[in-house]
Amino acid sequence: MTGKIQKVLIGASVLASVTGLVGSPAFAISITPTSLTGNFLIYDSDGTNTFQVPYTGLDQAKTILAGSCTVNAADACDPPGSPTGNIELFADSETGTYSSLSAFLNAPVSSLKGTLFGQEITLSSLTGKDWFGPSGNTTYGAATLATEWFNAALTSNGFASLVGTAIAGNGFNSFLNNGGFQRFSDPNLSYVTQETPTSGVLIGLAGHYDATDLLLSGFSNAQKAAFLRLRSPDKKGQPIQLSELVNVTYAGKTGYHYSFNAAKSGFTETGDQRSHNGNYEVDPLPAAPPVPPTQSVPEPSALLGLVGLGGFFLAKRKLVKNA
Repeated sequence: MTGKIQKVLIGASVLASVTGLVGSPAFAISITPTSLTGNFLIYDSDGTNTFQVPYTGLDQAKTILAGSCTVNAADACDPPGSPTGNIELFADSETGTYSSLSAFLNAPVSSLKGTLFGQEITLSSLTGKDWFGPSGNTTYGAATLATEWFNAALTSNGFASLVGTAIAGNGFNSFLNNGGFQRFSDPNLSYVTQETPTSGVLIGLAGHYDATDLLLSGFSNAQKAAFLRLRSPDKKGQPIQLSELVNVTYAGKTGYHYSFNAAKSGFTETGDQRSHNGNYEVDPLPAAPPVPPTQSVPEPSALLGLVGLGGFFLAKRKLVKNA
C-alpha cells in the first residue's frame, strides 16, 4: 500500500511540474554572442540618453542586445528607452579613411556572431562592394543594392513618382558624393532576440527618427524645399525615415535588412543630441528549421556484449529445460 501511495504522490508531483512549465509565459531570449570583430563602439543607456562606454566583453554585448521595442499609439517604444543601448559596427565608416570609393570598396567588415536557440547568426556591416558590386558601379539605375535601396527609400517616404527620373538621379548623386552610403553602412544593433525556436528573429536598429537631412544631404535649403514639395499628399509634413543596413546570415541565407518605419526610442545620444532617437525594427527573420535530434548508435563492442549476453541466457534456458 505504501508503495502505491508513493507512486501516486510522485506522479502528481511530476504532473504539477509539467503543468507549471506549460502554463509559464514565453520570454524572448537575446543573442548569445560568440565573437565581435572589427571596428565597433558600445553604447549603453540610462533610459534617457545613450552614451559610449568601454567594451568589456561578450557578456556586456549580450546585455546590450537584450532590449525590445513595443510600439504604442504614440509611435514610441513602450516603455520609453526600452532598447538597452546599441552596438555600432564599422564605427569609422564616416571618417575620411573611407571617403574615397576605392577605400570604401575594400573596407574591412565588422561582425557580430552568436547563437539563438542553438542556431548560428552573423550580423555584419556593409562595404562599397555590397552597395555597388565588385566593379564599383555608382551609376543611378544600375542593378545594384544602392539603386534598389535608394528607390525603396523614395517610394516608402512618398516620392514614388520620382523613381527613375533625373530628379531622383540628382538626389542619388548628392547622397553618394556626401558620404551617404558610408553613413548607412554602420548598423547600430539595438537588439537581436527571439521568443521561441519557431518564432521570427527580431532585429532592432538605432537611428534617426527623422532622417530628412540624411537623405537630402548636400542639398541647399531651397533645393530641399523644392524636393519636399514633390512628396505625395499622404506623406507631407511627416518625417522621412530610413534605417541603416545590416547584412545577416541566418538559417543558411544571407541578405541585407533595413526598415523605413521608426518608433521614438525615448532617448538620444549624448554626443550630438539627435542620434539613436529612432528605433527601426526590420522584418522578422523566419525561424531556422529545427535541428533533427541525433540518435545514439551503440558501440560495436556493446552490440557484441548484448549478443553474448543473449547467448548466455539462451544456454541457461536450455540447461533448465533439460534438467
